[in-house]
Formats: sequence, structure tokens, C-alpha cells
Amino acid sequence: MNLNLAWFNSIDNINRDCLLHPLEIVLDRARETDYQSLSLKSLKRSIKTLLTKQKKIGNIEKKKYDWPISLSILGAEWSYRTFGDPKNLKALKFIFDNNIDDQGNWMTPINKVDYTMKGYSLLYLLELTNDLRYHKACQKLASSLLVEHERVIDGCLPYTLTGSAQGILVDTLAMICPFLARYSNYYGDAEAMNVSINQLKQFVQKNTDYDTHLPYHGYYDDGPKRLGMHAWGRGTSWYMIGLIDTLLEMPFKHPDYSELLKAYIDAANSLRNYQRQDGHWNWAILNRKDRFDSSTTSMVGYSLMRGLQAKLLDNSFQRVVDAAIEALVSVTRSNGVLEGSSGECQGLGKYPQSYGTSLWLQGSATAFAAIYFASEGQKQ
Repeated sequence: MNLNLAWFNSIDNINRDCLLHPLEIVLDRARETDYQSLSLKSLKRSIKTLLTKQKKIGNIEKKKYDWPISLSILGAEWSYRTFGDPKNLKALKFIFDNNIDDQGNWMTPINKVDYTMKGYSLLYLLELTNDLRYHKACQKLASSLLVEHERVIDGCLPYTLTGSAQGILVDTLAMICPFLARYSNYYGDAEAMNVSINQLKQFVQKNTDYDTHLPYHGYYDDGPKRLGMHAWGRGTSWYMIGLIDTLLEMPFKHPDYSELLKAYIDAANSLRNYQRQDGHWNWAILNRKDRFDSSTTSMVGYSLMRGLQAKLLDNSFQRVVDAAIEALVSVTRSNGVLEGSSGECQGLGKYPQSYGTSLWLQGSATAFAAIYFASEGQKQ
């Protein structure tokens, strides 16, 4: 299919706005009306209201978790890679420059692994700019994982930096592994690659289903294992992103490359079988009678598109990503805001049934669509 460029521009604009504003102004306001239709006076009034409301919970960067903004950053990275629009480069610099001081120190504590996820795109920005502040900031993120973070018996990193009885969650695969693998390639740090691969390898061996090859939510190293939902939509998305974005940074001759590639392809084949007729995946992927989750569609779509682009998946997956793009187009408002995202997980086995807009949907859909568009352009 030919990707509608106007659609991509609309979702890209919203994603970029979410990085340039300190709050989720665009998405919050979009629940009521079209962002582009607001008058300047109305927009200013809306922003003032949101600023007052958000004081209680802080801005995006000071919320409990950082992974939502990291996916928005990923969207801006891939949009800039594809189109070279300087506005996306500006957005990337803006979000990092407002979180890193002049000495390269992070302005808020690094106390969970999801904080390090944005280092993946920061390394890309470092390659473009060679800014010493970004260099120092990347090293601090890596140090938090490689030096400061406690590890469990099998060498894996739990979600939080310290504490007892820490479980290994599927989320960590996308939040830690691609960053450390890209960091290893940039700095020649072998330990970073080893930690990244070990996190994935241990999870594949201990916490995936033998029949579907899809993951459970988490495990404890000393047991029990296979905890939480099997094939939870966003968890499966984390699993697939962690695998593909790390595989594409790994040396082909690495002794664990073939094992991780097989895990990725096996899971991709299962996901193809469980894709809905409308192109979406359900929030509980194996439950065909449940409702769809557009953030699962965008994140899984991104992971499959990356594999297809790298020729790790065969051409039969083109129909899968075509259908996923069509599904995302169908849940996009006229102003470019995507809807139908499941809410934020409240912990292992806690999956709230609330659906709407989200940074993680907007960002991952932008990343997916940018790569898809690049692939379509190469065919023409």
C-alpha cells in the first residue's frame, strides 16, 4: 500500500509537539477537540488549565516513569532519520537539553531502568552533534546500569536499582538492551554488549511459552517463573523491540546471535497468526474475543518493520505491516492524534482496562510509520 504522507505528517507533528511542550498538552486537549482548530486565546486558556492540573503530579519528565517520553523520542529519531526535517532534530535537542545540565549531568535521579531507555536515541544525537554534554550523559546512563545497578543471580538487571526480591520484567528488555548494545558499538564497551545479550538470553530461556514463543510478564531468578499474563500485548511489544533493536546492533558472529534471532522470528510468526482481520492486535494477544490495543499494534508493528527492513523477516510479513498501518490510520483523529491505547500497567499482573491517547502510542506509531515510509520509498 502507499502510505498517505499527509497522515504521517499529522501524527509526526503531534509527536513532535509532545516533546517541545513540558506537558502532555496536545494529547490532553485532543480528548475534547481538534488541536489545530483551537484559537490562540483558547489554546492559552487550555494550557493554563493543564498547568494548574498537572502541578499535583509534575510534568512528563518528573512522573513516576520515563518510558512514555522515551518512545516519543524514538519517534522523533526515526522521523528525522527518514525525512531529515530540522524540526525533529530541534525537538530531540530540546527534550535532552531540558534534562541535561551544562556539565552533562541528568537533572533528575536515575532510579529505574526505564530512565536509561532514552539513551538509545541520545547516542544517535551524540553521533550527529558530538556534543560533550551528550557524551557525559550517555556514560552516566550506562554507568547506572553497569556499575551502580544491583543484579540478580543470573546476572540480569531488575526494574529498580535497589531493593529486595526484585523481579525481572519483560519491560527491561526494550528499556536496557538496545541502549547498551548501541552504547557498546559506539564506545567499544564489551561489557555493555554482554549485559544486554544476557538480559535477553535469560528471559528467552526462562520466561517464554514453549508453544507460542511469546513472553510472560516477569520472573524471579530463584523462582517462581512465568508470572503475570502470557502474551500481554505491551509486554510482547517490549519483548520484540528488545530483541530486534539489540539484534541489529549485535555482531553476526556473536555466539548468541542465532539463538536470539530464532526467538525473534518464532515470536514474529506467532504474532502473524494472532493479528486481527482489521490489522490490530488485542491487548491480550491470544484472546481473540478481547478488544484491540492500538499501542500494541504500533509497537509490534515497529518491531516487525525493523526486521523486515533488515531482511531478517521474509517478504510475507509485508502484508502484516501493511495491515497494521491501515489499522493505525483508522484510529487517528483528523488532527493526527492516535487513540485506542491501553493504559499504563500498574505492576506485575495488573492491567487496567482504560483506553485513549498516550505518548507511547503516538511515539511508537511515528517510529513505525517513518520506517514504513522509508521502505515504501525504496520500492518506488
